[in-house]
Amino acid sequence: MHRILIVDDESSIRSLCRYALQGERMQCDEAANGKLAWEILQENANAYDLVLSDNDMPEMTGLELLQTHP
Repeated sequence: MHRILIVDDESSIRSLCRYALQGERMQCDEAANGKLAWEILQENANAYDLVLSDNDMPEMTGLELLQTHP
């Protein structure tokens, strides 16, 4: 099973990505902004195979998120 974290401040974009990616061997989780994604990643350190992130978001941009997470 592959795990994907979808990060976007627009719920319709998160839903579209989930619809396109989620399948038999993929599990998708969602975060509404970079700060929430960062918190999820801190709690689940190596749980995700892919982080799919928007760049322009409130709280923390996608680039800040990816630079912050080890």
